[in-house]
Amino acid sequence: MYAGKIYIDDEISLITGIDYSVAPVSAPYLKSVSILGIKVSATFRSVSVRYKHNGDDYYLTYVGINYGMNVSGKKV
Repeated sequence: MYAGKIYIDDEISLITGIDYSVAPVSAPYLKSVSILGIKVSATFRSVSVRYKHNGDDYYLTYVGINYGMNVSGKKV
């Protein structure tokens, strides 16, 4: 359902980053909500995460989440 990349530091065998997004074949299954005649649909979703290793510490340094939205309404 998702496509992406995992970044690994070979010297210390730790994950330094992850990027993934909804695979194109899965996009039609994203959430869609209708409220009071307005329909809101997600068109894509992606996530980017970065980690940092400093001495004995390994911690999260960045999280980015992106959504594409389509909003439509009925003509009155």
